[in-house]
Amino acid sequence: MDAIEQKARELYGFFYVIIQKADKYSYLLSDEEKEFSKQAAIKCVDEILNLSYFTHEPTEDDILYRNHFQHLKEKIQSL
Repeated sequence: MDAIEQKARELYGFFYVIIQKADKYSYLLSDEEKEFSKQAAIKCVDEILNLSYFTHEPTEDDILYRNHFQHLKEKIQSL
């Protein structure tokens, strides 16, 4: 597992646990709750991608960072 896939799983897992704890009477999450966890993690990455920092003429580093977060988003979507 590469670093981006690990981060994707970490973000997804973070929201998965929050939802699971919110429903203390259920040990298994529904597909709907799993999808919510995924969408919440994607929202976090979208917030980063939409920062004004990325709206100016990009430097080489900017392109690398943007590509990193776009790749992270794709990994989360594939979970």
